[in-house]
Amino acid sequence: RGRPPASVPASHPAPLLRGLWWLLLVLVVVRFALLGDEAALRPVFPWDAWSAWAFKPKSWLLLGQAESYVPMADWLAQPKLATRTLATWNYPELLAWLQVWFASGAGGWNEPLVNLAWCGALAAFALAAYGYWRGAGLSPLVALGLVYALVSLPLVDAHVALAGYADLWVAVTLGLATLAWSRWLVTRECGQWLLGVGFALCLPALKLEGAIWLLAFTAVVVVDLIPPRWRARTGAGVLAALAIVLALGGFRLPLPGLGWVEIAWGRIAIPAVAPFELTWHAVGGAMLESLFTLPNWHLLWYALPLLAVLRWRVLRDDHAARMLGLLVLLQLACLFVL
Repeated sequence: RGRPPASVPASHPAPLLRGLWWLLLVLVVVRFALLGDEAALRPVFPWDAWSAWAFKPKSWLLLGQAESYVPMADWLAQPKLATRTLATWNYPELLAWLQVWFASGAGGWNEPLVNLAWCGALAAFALAAYGYWRGAGLSPLVALGLVYALVSLPLVDAHVALAGYADLWVAVTLGLATLAWSRWLVTRECGQWLLGVGFALCLPALKLEGAIWLLAFTAVVVVDLIPPRWRARTGAGVLAALAIVLALGGFRLPLPGLGWVEIAWGRIAIPAVAPFELTWHAVGGAMLESLFTLPNWHLLWYALPLLAVLRWRVLRDDHAARMLGLLVLLQLACLFVL
């Protein structure tokens, strides 16, 4: 509603640019038509999607009520009780409730129609991204070009066509949180900050690993809120306190969905998963192969180092670019440690 933001210049694009914009829009629509057709061709197909993510909502809808699931040991110990068990009994249930909602709207457990929700999630992300990028001052053609690059990523498209995994919802939710927070970095609109934090808080309710993405996002949001003159001192103080606590035996940290995570020198214990020994593993080659050579990603990791070199002055001087760069680096570090 109302007039466009002052940051968006009023312009009258040339016919050629307008034609290219419509061509890109057609390509985006065709992409979604193909993805939607692919998703609607079959029931839930991938194994993890069938056994982990669709099991609960399907049983709840067919039973007409949401029955709780218990660990297998509890289920075996009480054979006369009407309890249910599942290998993923403790997985977050927000996505399960979304599937119940979509299936209810379809009039029953119609898996091809439920699968279309994955296509809708990516479409919603594309619309939000276009709106935020236009609000940031990008031209309609550049903004739509970025949208096409976003919705044509091979790994993202695979998660839409083979619907059922939670990863796409985690990516979209983290992406929306980042878009809203990036607008806050520039405009300092409190509503955008609250929107970004609200999306980020949904991450652990979608998937256990969402707690890790929430932790990385929260760390950078907190760094942004600390006055610049205190950041170096605060960072040094946190690292010193962390080293002292680890030397004294470690500490426990509550993470949503994961429980009380115990962190000690050389060891981390996650109740929902298992204890891990923190030792050096030769994962550098695997990381480089995953980001640069395997055919499941895109050209971002080739462009990112070049962008950092060509735009280093902006990364040095612009607060918003610096914070977003820090977020990407921290998320890469999380992947490396994981």
